[in-house]
Amino acid sequence: MNAEVFVDTNVFLYSISDQLEEQAKAGRARDLLLTTSWGWSVQVAGEFFYTATSPKRQFRLSTHQATQYVKTWLNFPTASLTPATVLRALE
Repeated sequence: MNAEVFVDTNVFLYSISDQLEEQAKAGRARDLLLTTSWGWSVQVAGEFFYTATSPKRQFRLSTHQATQYVKTWLNFPTASLTPATVLRALE
C-alpha cells in the first residue's frame, strides 16, 4: 500500500460528524482526508461501518449512507488484513 499515512476508524467517524462538540476534530479529519495521501484497511472499513450505523451512536448513518462512504473510500489504497500484512506492518 502506497500512502503517507494510515487512517484509523476515528478519523472517518469524525469526518462525518455533525456534533457541535466535535467540530474541530471533524474539520481536521476532513482536511486530512482531502489533502493527504492516505490509506486504510478492510478492518477499518468494517469498524467504520459497524460504528457509524450503531443504534448506540447519537449521530448515526443508515446502512445505505455508510455503504456509500465505504465504496467511495475503497478508491484509496486499502490493505487487506492477512497474517502477512500484519507482520509487514510490524516491521
